[in-house]
Amino acid sequence: MYSIISITTVAMWFLLLAWQISFAQNTNHDKAVELGIEAVKLMDNGEIDKSIKLLKEAKKLDPQNMDFPYEIAYAQYLKKDYKSSIKTLKAIVNHPNVNDKVYQLLGNSYSVSGQPEKAIEWYEKGLEKFPNSGKLYLERGNIHLINGEYGKALVYYELGIELDPEFSSNYYWATKIYCNSQVGIVTGN
Repeated sequence: MYSIISITTVAMWFLLLAWQISFAQNTNHDKAVELGIEAVKLMDNGEIDKSIKLLKEAKKLDPQNMDFPYEIAYAQYLKKDYKSSIKTLKAIVNHPNVNDKVYQLLGNSYSVSGQPEKAIEWYEKGLEKFPNSGKLYLERGNIHLINGEYGKALVYYELGIELDPEFSSNYYWATKIYCNSQVGIVTGN
């Protein structure tokens, strides 16, 4: 009887310990989410440095959450600190919960820092993982649009429309190209 009570007591202590660890993890996650929400509000109000500080705290509390480094990279992008944004994003491209927005922002960071070839490389890597991403087709098209290559841009916008019909930006840019190209036909110029 003594050994049954001891085994039961030990088992209960282990269950209690497991519950406390689980509760602490949930508390950290909840606190991290609160910090993340506050950080986004600060970012929206232009307080980017304060936002980054809170996002880094949130990341420490919940290091597996990919949203916090993504938001840090976005804040760095807003500050025009593209080198830091790129570094932050490259650290999460292999995260199990990575999404197409990571590749979009990574490519955009390269693009605005004057490295369109690297931007294309990252958009293409993103399309390998997310072949139906309207966001990434949009960005591929935008690279050509910037260079005045309207026909090439249109190909990517149309692919984005076909593969991700709920993403509206590809419709907008394809329509602009069509409208501008049709002016000459309608007016005879």
